[in-house]
Amino acid sequence: MEPLTKPSKATRTCTHCPKMCRFACPVAEASRNERHTPWAKQATLSDLVQGRRAWTRDAARSLYACADCHGSIPFCAHGITASADLLPARAQAVERGAYRPAPWVLERFAREGTPFARAGAARLAELAPGRDATAGTVLFPGCASLAGEGDDVRAAARWLGTYRTSAEALCGGYPLLALGYEREFRVHRDRVASALRGARRIVSLCPACNPILREATGAEVVHPLELAARPSHRLEGSYAFHDPCHLSRTGDFPSTARSLLDAAFAGGREELLWYGRETRCAGGGGGLPATHPKTAHRALERRVDEFRATCATTLVTACGNCLRRFRRALPGPGVVRDALDVLLQASGAP
Repeated sequence: MEPLTKPSKATRTCTHCPKMCRFACPVAEASRNERHTPWAKQATLSDLVQGRRAWTRDAARSLYACADCHGSIPFCAHGITASADLLPARAQAVERGAYRPAPWVLERFAREGTPFARAGAARLAELAPGRDATAGTVLFPGCASLAGEGDDVRAAARWLGTYRTSAEALCGGYPLLALGYEREFRVHRDRVASALRGARRIVSLCPACNPILREATGAEVVHPLELAARPSHRLEGSYAFHDPCHLSRTGDFPSTARSLLDAAFAGGREELLWYGRETRCAGGGGGLPATHPKTAHRALERRVDEFRATCATTLVTACGNCLRRFRRALPGPGVVRDALDVLLQASGAP
């Protein structure tokens, strides 16, 4: 990312907007802090790059009050994504020494190639051993799925049948990018690109890492749900679907997921208050749990409240990070499920 030397057109537009997308920011809604609104973060960024404000820890930290959920896109007349400028600004904050968030992430990446303690090579081999080292299709579970219960990884491995994995590509590096550690991110990204060289298709369970994988490898990157078929049986109960932010702002993923899952549940579907392109983040993106953990948890609680307001028996999602977070808030067998795992069961797979 190039250093910001002046406010971009998007930043200038945001700072002159009367906060029209404030309600669409899950961080501002959760924290009730005006400094966390998209307008305020862009105004802070504008002042910093123009030298009207010093790069202090307090100023830099406000740039991290963003889940990188792209939630403004459906509501902004200009289609602006606030985080597009905030992520490069975070890299500048780190480079200047103004803020160094979650240093343990760097230490763990250097040691294990992932930010999670339980997401290393042994865990990958346990969940998805990789059945063909020469296969053109790579299964990329992502660090959050590896650190979770693993049912989403097992489901993807069973669905694909023939695939390969790489212990050198446990994480695409999004946590480093989101936290502003650009130098370390580039080194990690290049290592991942080397490990996945020759892949024609990467089946990824991590929506946030998909753009990174596309740019790094040049391969086709898809979510396994995009390859799934309609199930032949129906399961008891009804469902609500949490649309992953990075898969749902553009394209047909929300309707594709629902057409498959509608055929899997006998009780039908109920929608959360915010769904489809207008979905709300569960608070796990943008490094928010590491920099603003209380706000991230409140964002999760707000989403859980939406589910509880429905009569659905099951909350289904297609994002490994969301799956982990929802299961902490909604414990119990079968309450929170992975979409592909649901489809496999409804297809009669053993």
